[in-house]
Amino acid sequence: MRNTNTIFKAAILAGGKAKRLQGIAKGNLIITPGVTIMQNLITQIKKAAINNIIINANDMQPYKQYRLTIVPDNRKYLGSMGALSGIASVLEYYALQCDAILFLPCDAPNITAEVIVKLKAAFNAVFNNTENAIVYACTAIRAQPLCVIISVKQAAAIFLALKHGEFKIIELWKKLGALAVNFSEEQLFLNVNCVADVQGLLKCDSL
Repeated sequence: MRNTNTIFKAAILAGGKAKRLQGIAKGNLIITPGVTIMQNLITQIKKAAINNIIINANDMQPYKQYRLTIVPDNRKYLGSMGALSGIASVLEYYALQCDAILFLPCDAPNITAEVIVKLKAAFNAVFNNTENAIVYACTAIRAQPLCVIISVKQAAAIFLALKHGEFKIIELWKKLGALAVNFSEEQLFLNVNCVADVQGLLKCDSL
């Protein structure tokens, strides 16, 4: 049994290209007057008592306004596909600085501090018994593998998966014994993937 305070850090994954949004960086989409998705995520993470936050992005310019450290994908992962490259790069960046890292996607405008707190509590419950803990969000409809907290002790296994070409994140989490944390509200994990999603958000805000 572990008897220590878990040290959490956080990373917002913004490495993908917003091809379906005419090249606009997803994290910079405005969801309420004067507030972008990225700003909201930063606020919610801090409300959940995680103050050390970085952004994982290969195009740094759109995110410099947030005055956070921006970590690109490590060169050795540039040939890889998907968000796992960003996750591995962040794990390398933080290395021995913490026990675990919270990851959130930059296109999730509805994530709340309560979601993060619930994930932290679930992680601590697992971490109390094993240093190799991973917990991720899940609803009745689908898994949310990018809303995840990963023990830094899992870094080697994730690096190995990339080396072997394993890019399906949910399959990797299951292979590594991750715990799915259930949430009842699917809307919390809405992803903005196209212009219609943005218009829907703005319409809801105007009601």
